[in-house]
Amino acid sequence: MLEKSLGLLFFLKRTQDHQGNILPIYLRITVDGVPKEMSVKRFWDLSRWNVRASRATGNREDARGLNDYLDVLQNNAYAARTQLIDRGKIVTAIAIRDMLSGETQRKRLLMVLFKSHNEDLKNMIGKGVEKGTWTNYNTSYKHTLAFLKSMYKTEEINILSLDLEFVKKLYRWFRTTKNLNHNSSLKNIANMKKIVLDCVDNGWLINDPFAKFEMTREDVDTVYLSKEELQAIAHKEITNDRLSRVRDLFIFCSFTGLSFIDVKQLKRSEVTIASNGELRIFKNRQKTGTPAVIPLLPISKKILAKYQNDEFCKLRDMLLPAAINLIIAFTNSSFYCTGERLTIG
Repeated sequence: MLEKSLGLLFFLKRTQDHQGNILPIYLRITVDGVPKEMSVKRFWDLSRWNVRASRATGNREDARGLNDYLDVLQNNAYAARTQLIDRGKIVTAIAIRDMLSGETQRKRLLMVLFKSHNEDLKNMIGKGVEKGTWTNYNTSYKHTLAFLKSMYKTEEINILSLDLEFVKKLYRWFRTTKNLNHNSSLKNIANMKKIVLDCVDNGWLINDPFAKFEMTREDVDTVYLSKEELQAIAHKEITNDRLSRVRDLFIFCSFTGLSFIDVKQLKRSEVTIASNGELRIFKNRQKTGTPAVIPLLPISKKILAKYQNDEFCKLRDMLLPAAINLIIAFTNSSFYCTGERLTIG
C-alpha cells in the first residue's frame, strides 16, 4: 500500500458556545489533502497559545501537562496510520479520527457483531446456508445475551473485554442455569467464538482470548438397534396413521442411510434405474453436498410404493410424507447393528 501523507494541527476553535479567550482545542487531521477535525476534550486560554507551534506557551505546570497530552495524541495518530497500513486498510482522515476518539472500538461490540453475523446468515438461507445453521447461531445469540444480562447486568460487551474468565463463566452458566450437557454447552460457545475469531482475522483482536479454554467434547456412546429390533419395528402393526408414517420414515432412513432432511427433499427424479436394472437413489447429500448412489432394498421399495398415490405427497411433490412436524433420531450415515453394517434383504 502506498504511503499516505499525514498532517496534524492542533488549534483553538471559537464556537458559538464559547465566549472570551477560553476556547476548545481541536485537532485537524489531513490525509492526502482531505481534512477532518475532532475535539481533544481540552480548553485553553487564547493568550497563552502559540499558533505557529500549535502548543501551549510557557513553562507553567498546566502548560507542560497540556503539551504532554497533545504530544501523546499526536503519537497515537501516527500509530493509528501505521496500524491501518499494517492491516491492509485504507488510510483516511476519518479512519484515524475514529481510532483516536475510540469510535472504532465502540463499534466493535460483541452482540452487535454477533447479530450482524446472524443477519448475514439469514440472508444466505437457500444460497449455501441452511435454515438450521441460522437457527443454531440465533439460539446461541439469545443464550449469550441472556448470560450478559444475568451475570453482568448489561446487554453488550466490548470485544476487548473478552478473556478466559468470561468464557469460563459462560460455560458454568450453560451447565447450571441452562442445565445443558457438556457438548451442548461447547456447541453454543463455539458459535459465539466464531464471532471472536472473525475479530481476530480482521485484526480487531491481537489473539483469541479464549485460546486456552478446553473445547474437547465428550465421546457419546451410540446405542445401535439390533437386526431383530429393527425388524420388529418394521413389521409392527400400527393403527395410528401418524405413528405409522413416523415408523415408515424411520425404517426408510435406516435402510438407505439418508438423513431426515435428505428424505424430505427426495425427488422422484432422484430415484432411477441403474445400468444393471436395479432401482437406486442418485442424490447429493444435504449436509456434505457429496453425491450418493444408494440401492433400494425390497423394504425401501415397499415404503415408496405405499405412498406413491398419497394425497399429502402428491400435493407437495414428495416421495414420502416427511414434512410432518416430528422429532426423530436419525443418523448421518448407514445404520449399524452390533458393530457391523446392517444388510437385511
